[in-house]
Amino acid sequence: GLNDALIAVPGVLAQSRYGTGDIRLVIRGYGSRGAGDRSNSGTSRGVRVLVNGIPETEPDGRTSFDNIDLAAAQSIDVVRSNASAQWGNAAGGVVNVNTIPDFSAPFIAEDNTLGGFGLKRISLSGGVPVGLARAFGTVVNSSYDGWRKNSMSSRTIFDGGIVAPLGEGTTLRTLLLASANRFNVPGPLTQAQMDADPAQANATYLARRERRDNKLARVAMTLDHRIDAAQRFSAMAFVQPKYLQRSERNTYRDFNRYHVGGNAVYRRSDSMAGDTKATFSLGTDVAYQDGTILFYTLSATQERGTTLTDNKREGTNNFGLFASEDVEIGRHWVLALGARWDAITYTY
Repeated sequence: GLNDALIAVPGVLAQSRYGTGDIRLVIRGYGSRGAGDRSNSGTSRGVRVLVNGIPETEPDGRTSFDNIDLAAAQSIDVVRSNASAQWGNAAGGVVNVNTIPDFSAPFIAEDNTLGGFGLKRISLSGGVPVGLARAFGTVVNSSYDGWRKNSMSSRTIFDGGIVAPLGEGTTLRTLLLASANRFNVPGPLTQAQMDADPAQANATYLARRERRDNKLARVAMTLDHRIDAAQRFSAMAFVQPKYLQRSERNTYRDFNRYHVGGNAVYRRSDSMAGDTKATFSLGTDVAYQDGTILFYTLSATQERGTTLTDNKREGTNNFGLFASEDVEIGRHWVLALGARWDAITYTY
C-alpha cells in the first residue's frame, strides 16, 4: 500500500488499517480525521492526493485510494504543510504519484507477487514510441484473502495514456485511469475480543457483510507550454464518473457521482544575485462533484433489497485562486510564501 512507500518520510504518518489500500494518512497534523469507521473506510481527509497532477481528492477534501497502486508508480512526491497552497483545497499536505514512464524505445515488463493470506498481484506494463509521441499503459490485478475474517479485497487498475509534443516547448498529455475495487470491512474489536482472537471480525459487520464495491474511470488532459526561458504556462482538465456500492449500517447504498475540474497556472523564474533564484506562480483551479445517493433495505443475503428508503443528493463545488513566491537561496535554503483563497459550496 501507499503507506509502505511513505513510512520513512519525515513528518508523514501513514498506517494500514486492514492490510489493503485502506490507509490513514497524516502530514504534520493535517489529515488527522483520517480514515474513520464505515463511511470513511478506505478514505482520508485533509491531505491532497494526486496521480500525475490530477486530483484524487474530491472538492470537500475527501480522498479514496481506489486508483493508487505502487506497481504503476514511477516516483512519489510529498509536499508538507503550508507549502502546498497552490495545489487546492484540503492541502494540509500533498502526495503526488507519478505513473508516466520515461522511455525512448519499446518495452514490456511483468511482475508477479505472491504472499501470505492469499495475496496475489500481477502487473503488466509497456510503452511504445508513436512518432514523436509516447504511448504507455499498466494493468494491475490484485487479490487478498485477508488475515481477519471479512477482510477479503480485490482490485483491477488500468493506468495509461499518450504524451505528445506539440511543437517546441509544448507537451500535451492524455491520461486514462480506471479501477474496480472491492474490499470487505472487518470492523473494530474490543480489547477482550482482540486478546481472545485478533483474526475475528466484528460480529455485526460479519453478519451484514459490510463492504465497498467501487468502480471509477477518469479521462484527463494536461498542457505544458514554455513561453520563453523564464515563463511557463500549464493547464489541466478532467472528468471522472464514479459508481460506488456498499453494505453499511444495515442498508445497501448506491452512489452515482461525477467529478469534473481543472486548473491553469502561470509561472515565472528569475535569477537574482549570486545563486539566488525566484519563482512566482499565479493560478486558479475548480472542481465540482455531484450525484445521487440511494439507500435501500438490506436483503436476507446482504444484497440490495427492494425498498428504497432514502433518495438524496450531495454536491460540492470548489473554486480557488492562489499565488506563491519561492526564493531559492544557494543550494540548501528555500523561502516560500503562499496565499490561497477558496469558495466552497455544498448542495444537499
